[in-house]
Amino acid sequence: MWNFSCLFFSPLNRQIPWYQLDRLGATWEKSRYGALVLDHTINPTTFYTFKIGYVDWHTKNGQRDRSEWSGIEEGANCDWWKDFKFREPFLDHNYQLPGDTTNTTYSKWRMRDSQGVTDVCSQRSGDAVSDNNPYGITAGIQNTMDADYFQSFVYAGDRDWYEENRDRYLTAKFDLTSQLHKNHELKLGFEFIRHRINRFRIGAMAALNGVGVTYPIIDFYEQSPSDTALSIQDVDDLGDGYTPLELASYLNYQLQLKGIFVNLGLRFDYFNAVTEYRIDPMQLVPANPFEHDRTTPDSKYQLSPRLGLSFPVTDRILFRFNYGHFFQRPPMERLYAYIWFDRNQTDVNMGNPNLDPQKTVAYEVGISTILSEHLVLDVIAYQKNMFNLEGYRINRSNTLDWFFQAYNEEYAESKGVEFTLRKRFSDYWGGSLSYTFSFARGTSSDVTQIHRYPLTSVTYAKQLGYDPLYPQDTMPMNFDQRHTIYFNMDFQVPLGEGPLLFNVKPLSGFGANIISTFHSGTPYTPVTSYFVDITTDRFNSTFYPWTYTTDGRFYKKFKLFGTEFTIFTEISNLFNFKKPFRVYEGSGNADADMFSLSEGSLSPDTYIQGESNLYSPWADANGDGALTVEERLEAYEKFQQDMLSFLRNYPLPRTFLVGFEIKL
Repeated sequence: MWNFSCLFFSPLNRQIPWYQLDRLGATWEKSRYGALVLDHTINPTTFYTFKIGYVDWHTKNGQRDRSEWSGIEEGANCDWWKDFKFREPFLDHNYQLPGDTTNTTYSKWRMRDSQGVTDVCSQRSGDAVSDNNPYGITAGIQNTMDADYFQSFVYAGDRDWYEENRDRYLTAKFDLTSQLHKNHELKLGFEFIRHRINRFRIGAMAALNGVGVTYPIIDFYEQSPSDTALSIQDVDDLGDGYTPLELASYLNYQLQLKGIFVNLGLRFDYFNAVTEYRIDPMQLVPANPFEHDRTTPDSKYQLSPRLGLSFPVTDRILFRFNYGHFFQRPPMERLYAYIWFDRNQTDVNMGNPNLDPQKTVAYEVGISTILSEHLVLDVIAYQKNMFNLEGYRINRSNTLDWFFQAYNEEYAESKGVEFTLRKRFSDYWGGSLSYTFSFARGTSSDVTQIHRYPLTSVTYAKQLGYDPLYPQDTMPMNFDQRHTIYFNMDFQVPLGEGPLLFNVKPLSGFGANIISTFHSGTPYTPVTSYFVDITTDRFNSTFYPWTYTTDGRFYKKFKLFGTEFTIFTEISNLFNFKKPFRVYEGSGNADADMFSLSEGSLSPDTYIQGESNLYSPWADANGDGALTVEERLEAYEKFQQDMLSFLRNYPLPRTFLVGFEIKL
């Protein structure tokens, strides 16, 4: 079948200025997979499958080589089908301090591309109150914007980092199935996974070395670093990396007897991070983190029982029940990130190789009822309890040094009930209508939501020695959605069928599919300014508005010269629904953030080029070398207008996809 489609819609004509594109983040990803599979039937009732596989997953994140940008608003000047070239780190062994006439050299990681060599910066200017950004807005103005909008928008494309990740792993899997009897089936198997995890990340800037050299923050995965320093000398050689090990085995028994179905299972999971790590990253002596006392993580394992049961209550009602324990290892980053990092350099989120895996206990009870020949009602109630979730917590020494490290500190639970009415396809149509009432609560929505609570940029409670008061009670999580309604209807008339009108069947080959969803809003935390202290009773205490959308697909089939053709249109947001699905967290309003500036709220000073570090050519509208209060206000209003236009609070307008298909 050949398919040709044409797309017609009203585009959003928004272009990112060239001065942000030249350092805009890009992602390159490749994966390779190969496997050998052996299927063997031992006898008519028993067979097994043995598979050996190899996966190579490789990603790079950073800024593309500046030669790949044309320097104009239209965008990139490169061949889209080729791999990206990146500004990549290299170890400069001949680094000299600017202005140093002693010819003293240092070894320092820097960034290089076809346009030259640069140092790593957290933003285009190292000055925290610099106006050197595309709008000429000082960083300090962020306290007048909703939460992180300032940082995430103004400095988009102005962050400087490089990250390369590689995960190569070998898998071996064996599965055996035996039909012991016509009503009894046995399954068993095992799985082996050996990883080799590599990572190199460079970004931001850390402390001086005592002679004026500012070093970038480095993270790397290396199995057993030398006792003196980072041994990776070339980003093209990421070192040995880590080699965590995963093992699993299972046994499953199934019974089917007179409509009764029983599934009994037991699974064993094992994981070991297989590395050394520091016993106490706060260890003061020796100062070199590679010389700290070390230990190895414990092996992690779990036996997970599973039970599935279903049986008919009557000839029209079916009952089912499922119960199980589940094991999930922590993400690799939570295990290994920054574990050899010098905590004197900066404040990072450090991994923990001794994390316990996440444990989930899940229940589900369901009833299916046949209401008529074509109608079925399903009712399902479920609950999940999730233990050992990761959360970052502060570690602090008596000298008030600190860092954050991952621990098994969080808990979450979800529960709900779902009603689904299904109509089997008949009389040219079928479909379903479902309603879900659910709760999702936990001590944190993700690993970072509360890890710095209530440590703000104003109080610096961590420096003063205060212990953070982390929430101990559950609260609505970011994805908590109380009500969900889903409607799906499918209408199809086969070719040559349908009602007859004036000796013609006008609906022959016509079809339509309509999908509608209604969602109650998810929670958010209202804020009053960027630096506000948020109390526990305000976390996710307010909800976004309800949302609604309908999508449709309409088509007409016909035959011409013995060939079947289909003309179709797919319409998103069929009724052009315009109700906002989110609001600004400071104002509770979808159309305006909480704060705006007036001329009177700005300094009346005029910033002169060469005399003030607050002068910005971006905001100097007339280019006379003097930045007035009027020009600064104009720059801010332009920034606010652009930022708000990029933040999607409303659904996209109605769009059409029109095309045709030819079936040969």
